[in-house]
Amino acid sequence: MPFDDTHFYLPPDLVSLYGTELWNSMTRQQQVRLSMHEASSTLAQGLWFENILSFKLLSYLYRANPQEPHFYWMLQEIADECRHSMMFGEFIRRSGTPWYEPNRLVTYTANFTRFVAPKVSVFVGVLAAEATTDYLNRRVMQDPECHPIMRQIARIHVIEEARHLGYARHWLDENYAKMPLPMRVWIRMQAPIVTMTLLSQLVNTRVYEEVGLPPDAASLARRNPARRRFWQMRARSDRVPGSNRRGKLARRPSLARIGHDGNRADVNARAIQNRYRLRWREAVRGPFLPRAFAPLHSNPLH
Repeated sequence: MPFDDTHFYLPPDLVSLYGTELWNSMTRQQQVRLSMHEASSTLAQGLWFENILSFKLLSYLYRANPQEPHFYWMLQEIADECRHSMMFGEFIRRSGTPWYEPNRLVTYTANFTRFVAPKVSVFVGVLAAEATTDYLNRRVMQDPECHPIMRQIARIHVIEEARHLGYARHWLDENYAKMPLPMRVWIRMQAPIVTMTLLSQLVNTRVYEEVGLPPDAASLARRNPARRRFWQMRARSDRVPGSNRRGKLARRPSLARIGHDGNRADVNARAIQNRYRLRWREAVRGPFLPRAFAPLHSNPLH
């Protein structure tokens, strides 16, 4: 199916200028084109983050024991991320949009932290990034105005990222209570910072120039109340690391669940996610083979 101006590439209310006077003055074709470039920018940031995650997981696998289920789950996550990166790259190539790289400060910071970040920071980053993209993907899946290609990309991403979210949550639940108090305090401080940093990078400021919008478009998007509410709610939503009485991670209400509980696509996505959490627990508690390895070859839709 060709890329065209008949479908949005993100739900209109998630486009950065939605609700502003500039947005209302744009033609539908301009709005669709802006949504395509913002989708391309979001996928470019996802590709960049997944490459960093794969780098860290490979460094853990360097000395990992293949007799432990963690070994196979990290390999499976790397394989998933490689496929996602190829899928995102193909969208960017075929859509004809530019390659929207992260800004230099974020790139330099990431180049440094990828060598020194502890494992807990990596999994907090997974939750911050994947929970945000999980919400965006489910919104795209559910919106009939979105292009069928984007809806299929979102569907694949939701199904496979469920494994990663389940694994990250399980690892943090298993290890959080054992960490010293300063590390736990650091995690609680780090989570919203990582989330807000990732959110701020989703839409590259070059997008507005490429679409031919006025120079103040980026400033309007930053000040857009609807956009700011989205950022703030995502920073507070899903599972934010914090200790409860049992020493587990505290769960806060997920924005992805608000207003979508009756939607079949959303319910199915959550069912798939819960199924992978159960499979991970079985893999950890069960014999080495075949139970620890079987989930990797199971069809999540059956």
